[in-house]
Amino acid sequence: MNVKRSGQPAYVVLPGVHRVASLAKRWLASTHQGRFDEAHLPNYLNEFVFRFNRRRSTSRGLLFYRLLELAVDHDPVRYRQLVANSKSKKVPPVPQGRRGHPPSLDRPQAERPWRLAP
Repeated sequence: MNVKRSGQPAYVVLPGVHRVASLAKRWLASTHQGRFDEAHLPNYLNEFVFRFNRRRSTSRGLLFYRLLELAVDHDPVRYRQLVANSKSKKVPPVPQGRRGHPPSLDRPQAERPWRLAP
């Protein structure tokens, strides 16, 4: 349908499209608190589509079973495949004297005379 030729506003001609778009925007704003990385936007929208298509499912158990089937059937997804920037960040080296125990454990031993052997 050509919205421009109809002479009516787009929300009148295609109400379903606008309803789904507003639901997706509301879901992104609420679930992700309005903050999301554009590199991950396709994955977020795929999750929205998954949830939207199953919103009226009457058999939640079968839905979970089908999700498990899909998870077992596909190859595992590695962390590097999920992150937008898969290059590792440079972490400054830990100074030599600061390795090991936290500073709270660097204190001298407390005197405990009851633990001394007779």
